[in-house]
Amino acid sequence: MSESTTGAKIVVVLLFVLIGLPPGLCSMVGMFAAMTARNQSDAALYAVPSLIGLAIFGGTLWLLITTWRSKSP
Repeated sequence: MSESTTGAKIVVVLLFVLIGLPPGLCSMVGMFAAMTARNQSDAALYAVPSLIGLAIFGGTLWLLITTWRSKSP
């Protein structure tokens, strides 16, 4: 595995906070709205963007974990 520097770790944390957390938090609210929707079309309207936000959150979280697990010089 590649070694990560302190600068790379800072960049990945900033990416996670600025790009990963907002869609992750919004996807939780969207999933709650989808579960409490009155009909199936409203549930799909909330669920699909929520799943996309969850994927963005998961990808940035994976990047954060792999960067911090690699050995620093």
